[in-house]
Formats: sequence, structure tokens, C-alpha cells
Amino acid sequence: MKRVLDVLDRFNDRVYRLQKVLLILLSSLMTIVALAQIAGRFIFHYSLTWSEELSTILFIVITLWGCNIAIKTDNEIAVEIIKFHRPRPAMVHAIIKDILSLICIALLLCSLIAAIQESTVRVRVVASMRWFKYTYIYALMLVGMIFVAFDKIVRLLHHIYSLGHPGEEEAA
Repeated sequence: MKRVLDVLDRFNDRVYRLQKVLLILLSSLMTIVALAQIAGRFIFHYSLTWSEELSTILFIVITLWGCNIAIKTDNEIAVEIIKFHRPRPAMVHAIIKDILSLICIALLLCSLIAAIQESTVRVRVVASMRWFKYTYIYALMLVGMIFVAFDKIVRLLHHIYSLGHPGEEEAA
């Protein structure tokens, strides 16, 4: 199992590096679009019709693609009511949290797939960007949720491995 985890970690690290570059590029694009909108509105007295919707779409993609970075770096938002002092109960608790998170992620994936199917039947386009269909937005959201699911599965496997091999995961 250690070899499988090493392969998953190497793949996950490559995806992580690529994702950070993409997030930087998308954030830069969102900033440029927002600045162009501000300059157009206040300097040229002309509003770009597509800029607000593009900024919103980019914000959604950045948020969902950034979620798995929070999972990878173990910075998820959490409320910890129960704090364990011994490592084994803490690891069991972490496994339970991971499984519950995966159930929620699976439900979100199912709803995104349903939204994609619905948007292909009833084609809707973003009002000011006629070439951009809602199907594209849902597909980008689906990619983000797949990243989240993959990272959560890797974290779950690490926690399961740590349960059987105490002390080994901390050294790695």
C-alpha cells in the first residue's frame, strides 16, 4: 500500500503544481478583466457587457479548483468539538470525517452531472457572452469537484495507512 500511496502522492503533486499555475493565471485574468471594467466605466464611460459575468465564472472556477488545495494542505474549514490526545482515536476520527466528506462530495458530483445533463437538453447561454454555455460552467465545476474527490481519497488512504502503521506517516 505504501507504493500505491507514493505513486498517488507523486501524481497529486504534479496536479497540485499545475493547478497552482492555472489558479494564478485565472486570478490574473480575473483581475485584468475587473480593472478593464473599472477603467471602461470611469475613464471611457463605457461598460464592458461581458466582464462581470466572466469575473463571476472565473471566481466560481477559482473557488472550486482552490478547494482541493485546501484539502491537500490540510487547511479545510472545520469545527472541532472533539479533540483526541492519543493518535489512534484521532486517526479513526479523521477517517470518519474523510468518509463523510466523500459522501458529500459524491452527492455534489451527482448533482453536477445532473446539471450538465439538464443544460445539454435545455441549452442556455450566458446573457452577455452568447458563445459561452452554462454546460461549460458546470463542466469546469465538475473538474474542480473531481480534484477535490481525488485529494480526499488520497487523504483517506493516508489516514488508513497511518492507522495500521503508527509513526510511519509522520516521518514521511
